[in-house]
Amino acid sequence: MPLKHFTETILVVVLGFLTILTGIAVAILPPLPAGLTPWLIVLALTLIYPLALYPMLRVNRADYEFRLLHFAPAFFALLWFLLQVVQLRFASLGVIQSIVSWGLSLPLVLVTFALLVWFCLHVIRRRIPRLTVLGLLLVPFLALSYSVEREGGQTLLGLVRWTEGMFAETGTGTGRSSSGSLIAIQENWGPSSSAAEAEWREKLRDLERASSAPSSVTVKPPVVSQGSVSSKPAHLPSSGPEWGALAIAGLSVYTGTLHRRARNRSRRDA
Repeated sequence: MPLKHFTETILVVVLGFLTILTGIAVAILPPLPAGLTPWLIVLALTLIYPLALYPMLRVNRADYEFRLLHFAPAFFALLWFLLQVVQLRFASLGVIQSIVSWGLSLPLVLVTFALLVWFCLHVIRRRIPRLTVLGLLLVPFLALSYSVEREGGQTLLGLVRWTEGMFAETGTGTGRSSSGSLIAIQENWGPSSSAAEAEWREKLRDLERASSAPSSVTVKPPVVSQGSVSSKPAHLPSSGPEWGALAIAGLSVYTGTLHRRARNRSRRDA
């Protein structure tokens, strides 16, 4: 049985909406390798929809052009990945990536909408309502693209950084966001009503200031005793606090603080 006109109209509108969403998602993906995980998510979502819909389109004998158009969002994601890989090898070709992602992937979205308009005119069925809804979807997107580019790309850059922060790993290994972890820790270093806890937090701030201060090598003066004179220091101190020692000290401070809070709480309850 041929695809019903109303169902086909709904699918045209949904495809137009997904095209805009995919264009925005691809434009704000952080560069590789940080963008690999979000890219895989976008690619999976853009493939699940057409693959799940394809059996119904085939059974209802939908036009082949219409079936292929449903894979346009997945093509966005694949093109982004291909350009990223090429850009890693040939940095001069990064201008192509800039053109494709300009205005929240406006060139890709416009090409897909042009193909949708061509399909609506080609099949004749329900031309006016389909073209009207597509126009209502495209006009706000054009306004959004213009507003993003009017800010000199700063808004788009902020979205890219926001996306990268969402998928940054906070643990050890590649992609670790040390600055984000440091900010999260420092949020708990503010003033405290407990004198003991305030003292521990002051020690943590001292450790942070010591680790962020410019490193310098300090040579201790010779130690003079009655029996002998040492002309050389036994050893040179390290140029800064070791990260392992800092981690152990921070863990000790944290567990000590938790123990002190639990002890104070038990005393109050008693």
